[in-house]
Amino acid sequence: QACKPVEYGYYLPFPKLYQLSYGPKPGQLWIGGAGVGIGKTDIFTELIAEDMRAGRTAGAFLLEQNPVESVQRVAAKLAGKAFFRPDVEYTEEELQAVMAPYEDRLFIYDHSGSSEWDEIERHIRWLVKAMGVEVIYVDNLTVLAADADDERRFLDGLLKDMKSLATGLGVTVHTLSHLTTPSNGPAHEEGGRVEAKQFTGSRAVMRYADFMWGIERNTQAEDMAIRSTSTFRVLKDRLTGQSAGEVFHLRYDPVSTRMTECPAPPKEGKDDGHQSGEATSYGF
Repeated sequence: QACKPVEYGYYLPFPKLYQLSYGPKPGQLWIGGAGVGIGKTDIFTELIAEDMRAGRTAGAFLLEQNPVESVQRVAAKLAGKAFFRPDVEYTEEELQAVMAPYEDRLFIYDHSGSSEWDEIERHIRWLVKAMGVEVIYVDNLTVLAADADDERRFLDGLLKDMKSLATGLGVTVHTLSHLTTPSNGPAHEEGGRVEAKQFTGSRAVMRYADFMWGIERNTQAEDMAIRSTSTFRVLKDRLTGQSAGEVFHLRYDPVSTRMTECPAPPKEGKDDGHQSGEATSYGF
């Protein structure tokens, strides 16, 4: 086994991230973080939609939105149409036609019954063994730890479990974390830099993650181009260590709902010809 050439992981919707990470692989735990409303859940739906296009089977435990909205948001990425917005017209048949090819490849957990980790872990094992699920998404650690008596100890055990699930079941596990408020500098909602130590349960996150990333965006910027452009920052790269600190930028299109790589946003207050209405803000 050791003598075989090392293979890339599976492809990602962002070429720069694929280049930096060599792609996610079975057995890996990927952890992302951002402030409130920055767009981390939107990254998840981009990744899930890419799984669908590539023929992978995914299980999604999206605990901050209901399953109907989750389906609508994934469909939006696949079709380039914002099915989740009330001002966008579509028929039930249209949405069903978008999702029909993927109905056996996407399993979305209905968390109205329980958001307890023990229950979610049981569902993950069943999905992998019975339904052939290859990629797991859990959003997010903060919700799972909400009722814990000792958050630090709970998250340490939780992330150890997630890493064990990834390696033991041979799947890739992606999860998300909220961040603590920066001790100095701008708030995350104003474009403050994401640091590994700001993750909920940061010590456990840094210990068990194979790949860590953060999203930064100034949601209060007057320039719409700035407000709609995120900085994706690599925080940990267990494989080589060389990608840590690397950044690239993503622009959100409110019509197609897609996020695509783009140049760095203009500096706040600089007159670069962008007019209001040229882009728009977003957040989850």
